[in-house]
Amino acid sequence: MHAKNDCMIYWREYEHVKVGHICHTTKWEPLNDKQGGKGKHDVHYSKVPAKVVWHFPLKPRLQKLFMCSETVKYMTWHDSGRPKDGYI
Repeated sequence: MHAKNDCMIYWREYEHVKVGHICHTTKWEPLNDKQGGKGKHDVHYSKVPAKVVWHFPLKPRLQKLFMCSETVKYMTWHDSGRPKDGYI
C-alpha cells in the first residue's frame, strides 16, 4: 500500500503505521466520507486500503509469451516487418 498522495509506501518499517509521516493522511479508506459531510473527528476508517501498489512480474510473463513460435513472430514485427528507411 502507498499513501493517497503517492509520497510514501507503507512497507518494511512503515508497515504498521496508520498515518503517513510525510502527508499525514491515513492509509485506510474512510467509511463516513460520503455520508453527509461529517466532521474530521467523526470519520471511522475501514480496513480497505486507500491506494494499493500491484506487483506485476514482467520477466516471467514475457518468457512465457516468447516460448510460443506463433506469438514470437507477432511480437518481433517492429524489427522484421517495418521498412528500414532510417525513420522511426
